[in-house]
Amino acid sequence: MVFDAQMYQIADKYDIPALKAQSKNKFNVAVTTGWSMDDFPHAITVVYESTPPEDRGLRDLVVQTARKNINKLLGHDGFCELIRKTPDFAADLIPFLCVKPSESMQRYQCPSCANQFRGEFSEPMLWKLLSPVMLDVMRQKWSKTGGAKHRGDALNKWDCRAPRVWPIFNLRQPYGDG
Repeated sequence: MVFDAQMYQIADKYDIPALKAQSKNKFNVAVTTGWSMDDFPHAITVVYESTPPEDRGLRDLVVQTARKNINKLLGHDGFCELIRKTPDFAADLIPFLCVKPSESMQRYQCPSCANQFRGEFSEPMLWKLLSPVMLDVMRQKWSKTGGAKHRGDALNKWDCRAPRVWPIFNLRQPYGDG
């Protein structure tokens, strides 16, 4: 894969589009199948040292491959060292590793304890406009799942700390210590 990256650099330098495309294709195959090899970090270094920032051809391939296999790559010392020494690669990789909440996710605050969490209802409804009938239905579901006790109080219809409540709302775990 290092050879293909170097060939891409030569094709770019001498403006040979066919060779550039061919070396990119071969590099893609090599990176896709050989990302776990020890020379993957070296290939990334060659890519980032030999291509300008606006030439995304090989850069996007290595970022994509690293993103897909990040959990295993972080176990390799060579990859961790690469991230420390190649800030452009790290800057390209980080946005893909950040989990962005979906558009349908809403931020809620538990009225009982002020914990904040993100979640979405499994059915379209608004958090603050729930009808009393719906609240009773939810309260019954909660009591059937073991109840939602909050700080020793009786059943609290808005408790965010009851783990069995999450599947009912299709919610994610609250932020903080909850």
